[in-house]
Amino acid sequence: MPRTNLMTWEDVPRRWRKLHRGKMYTVSCTQLGVRDTKEASYQAANAWWVAKLAIINGEPRPHSEPEVLAELTRRRDWAREKNLPEFAGEMDRRIAESDRTDDPSSLLLPPGVDVGWRGCGSWVSGSRRTSTRTP
Repeated sequence: MPRTNLMTWEDVPRRWRKLHRGKMYTVSCTQLGVRDTKEASYQAANAWWVAKLAIINGEPRPHSEPEVLAELTRRRDWAREKNLPEFAGEMDRRIAESDRTDDPSSLLLPPGVDVGWRGCGSWVSGSRRTSTRTP
């Protein structure tokens, strides 16, 4: 199956370009975080253009963690069905935050739970729970 390039490769400056509605858009391999060859960068360039086109067209960008978004949405819908407005509101807040956080999966934890690791033991909500494994 032949590969599809959504943008045009410029060999001398080692970048991709796209003319769209009279405006030129360019992205370098450095900006994409890939090696500066056409073969190594075309997939990243395609993904960049799809995201850029969505922004140009005013569409919401694809969510970075669709599984997390789907689970939070499911929980919110359940809370609305059970007439639990506080919980539904919390899920709405988490849905809005889910694509702006470094760890979207942490939003799936119950409210008030903060999990972190320290050494060989685990810390849950600020209290130490010792590990059952021996080093």
